[in-house]
Amino acid sequence: MPQARELTAFGETKTFMDWAEDERCTVTLGALRDRVKYYVDTGRWTMEQAITHPLMDPTNRSKSEKSAKSAAEKRRMADLRKLALGFHG
Repeated sequence: MPQARELTAFGETKTFMDWAEDERCTVTLGALRDRVKYYVDTGRWTMEQAITHPLMDPTNRSKSEKSAKSAAEKRRMADLRKLALGFHG
């Protein structure tokens, strides 16, 4: 199995999954991967920008709806991580 890529920001080194679960991260895991590929790896953004830059949302949803969706996505990712690591219960 390939080793997970580690990324450094704010003086901390973490995997994509760990950064996506970090409270400073404003985007989903998929969006973070895309940002690193298209912006960080090409030198257009820093890793800190990729983590904290607000997601461009073309819809007109309220801030509370966006926040609820983000929190639900982070809980889902945490649950998936637990399953992947073999935690039960």
